[in-house]
Amino acid sequence: MYKFKLVYENENMINDLNETLRAFYPHVLISDDGDNISLSQIQDGKILISKVEFCGNEYIRKDCVDTTNEILRKRYQKRYLKLLLYTSLSRFLGVELPWGSLTGIRPTKLAYDLLSEGESGGDSLRRDFFVSEERAKLVDKIIETQKGIYSTHTKDVDLYVNIPFCVSRCSYCSFVSALCSDKKKLLLPYAEALSKELACALKIIENKGLNLRAVYCGGGTPTSFSAELL
Repeated sequence: MYKFKLVYENENMINDLNETLRAFYPHVLISDDGDNISLSQIQDGKILISKVEFCGNEYIRKDCVDTTNEILRKRYQKRYLKLLLYTSLSRFLGVELPWGSLTGIRPTKLAYDLLSEGESGGDSLRRDFFVSEERAKLVDKIIETQKGIYSTHTKDVDLYVNIPFCVSRCSYCSFVSALCSDKKKLLLPYAEALSKELACALKIIENKGLNLRAVYCGGGTPTSFSAELL
């Protein structure tokens, strides 16, 4: 097993980049006393040059990036650096991952984004993100299954109901929520206020002639409420 530590000037991207290292477990372990993996990027006109260096090896890739759109520029900076980190580790370790350079929980979201950009979903995942043939076919199958569900019409709306309370607090959670045990006095007033808000939302939906397609309850943990409050 190799122990590595990422070194990159943009601290905001370190966690996302570490996800690539975690994907290679058990071959790779993230450790403060591990060998450094140095990452860098420079913009030369419209060309973004990404570099990864570790264990005496240097890996470089060059990509054309639109620098006029700040949001897109940041998105592609992270995408191409993760891709280079994946390919360099894959080559160094002699290991290919089923989902290639992808990390996270929704590979289909990226596939939909690629489709909106004129790409072909699964084909692009195979070609550009090194996703295996089997997994790419799975993504294509999901997209085909979701036809008529994923797309929306101008009169369709979805309603999100937020219940920001939990029975216990997970150490990794970043959602805005509170423990039921700490906020007992707020549970009933919150439920009553939420009921009024939902009644107002329903009136807006009816007045505008909209179709309520789906209701999603999230938080928090909605089932931390008693059955009566729910």
